[in-house]
Amino acid sequence: MAMMIGIIDLAVPMFIKSTFTHAVREGVRYGITYRTQNGKTHSESIRSVVQEASLGFLAGDEGASRIAVRFYTPSGVEATGADRNAGGNIVEVSITGYQWNWIAPLWRSGVPITINAVSSDRLEVLPRGTALPSP
Repeated sequence: MAMMIGIIDLAVPMFIKSTFTHAVREGVRYGITYRTQNGKTHSESIRSVVQEASLGFLAGDEGASRIAVRFYTPSGVEATGADRNAGGNIVEVSITGYQWNWIAPLWRSGVPITINAVSSDRLEVLPRGTALPSP
């Protein structure tokens, strides 16, 4: 029984890390297409896609607060203003600070593991005359 709990204890955080890595990649893929969901800004839409792809680990407002969407200029400076999601900029989607408590805390002195995931990609330039969605 102890061996089984030990295997699960190590496998679940690896599964969550893999799930979060997939979720942020899905968010970036969604973000570089400039799509938005009804009534949401570009960043809110990306957060929603990441939350859906996280298999319920980031449910609710608390889960959404762990998802960050940032835009950077090609020189690496964080973009601000209405044109944050302009073509050529980098979109970075991250999940930070997710805490997982061990099943058998005696083995690991009760300290929870923190799981983070980050992904980024370059936004393409939209065709002439196409308006950028609200960042």
